Amino acid sequence: MKKRIKFLFLIIPLILTLIWFRNGKVVAVGEESFSIFNNRNTISQINFWQENGTGYLTPHYLTRAIPVFFVKTLSSIFPQPWILQALFFFFLLTVGLFSFYLFVSTNFKSKKDLNVIAFSAALFYLFNLYSLSQVWGRFLYAGMSAWALLPLTIYLWGRWLRSGNLKTFFLLILSFVILSNTFLQPANLFTIWIPIVILTIWEIYTSQRKKRILFLATVSFLGFIIANIWWIYPYFILGKFAFSEISDWYNNFESLRGVSQYFSTKEIIFLRQSFLLGNGSPFYEFYSKPWVDKKQKRKKLVLPDSPYADGLVCKQRLKSPFWLLIFQISIFNFSFCRGSKEPV
Repeated sequence: MKKRIKFLFLIIPLILTLIWFRNGKVVAVGEESFSIFNNRNTISQINFWQENGTGYLTPHYLTRAIPVFFVKTLSSIFPQPWILQALFFFFLLTVGLFSFYLFVSTNFKSKKDLNVIAFSAALFYLFNLYSLSQVWGRFLYAGMSAWALLPLTIYLWGRWLRSGNLKTFFLLILSFVILSNTFLQPANLFTIWIPIVILTIWEIYTSQRKKRILFLATVSFLGFIIANIWWIYPYFILGKFAFSEISDWYNNFESLRGVSQYFSTKEIIFLRQSFLLGNGSPFYEFYSKPWVDKKQKRKKLVLPDSPYADGLVCKQRLKSPFWLLIFQISIFNFSFCRGSKEPV
């Protein structure tokens, strides 16, 4: 069964990639455009100075250095940009699916059908409405990288805290480096590290070797800082100059208020952000039908924040207290997603 599932986690990304690039054309949208696959203008993809308008200073794009390096290296083998982009997509899809499967199958215990449950959870992680609309539909490389990095780091972090295996440690740090493009969006620091912090607290609380867990967590955090200092240092040193010129706390709060209106309780539970899937969108006619809404309500999960739940407690067949950790992460993210909206 495991060999078949591993095979499927190669076939599914391959099929999706072939469908997307069947015409041999690069995929690009307004927010991201050609971006890192434009080999004619490679340096500008990681430059501190952005030549938009009169120009401004920003350290964000330095996080693109690793994918830009690989793209530049592979371009000598595959000169067509669409092939490079297809390989990039295939890599992210495979990493995200397989790491989520490993996370579920190693942390939750079931008397039977654990592989089926883990496989179903991984598929839901890919095909839920949030992933389809906000990650793959919006087409931001930082968002796609975060989608792949999140389950990978949670799985490796938990395994490292329990085993202390150096191989796991190096894989964890390497994953942060290779997918450093995730942190092109500063908010992804919270997306990745909040679940890790909650996981660490949980491991300390449930373990009899609390000092050892705390020591391993500290080592891995320092490893993350050291391995990524090349973008962390300018991120925080230059960021105060770049961000202070284009934004302040008042504008940030107003942005939060503006975005929060699209995240009602119902929209969060069903992963349907109303801006993309609500009234006025091309999908509204389908999702507003009574039978669709009723079916979603009948199948809604116990946990309120499905991107982290993904059916992990379905039908109470998972016999592990670890689901309580997922519940805590879900509650936190549910509150976080509501933003400035009134309490439930």
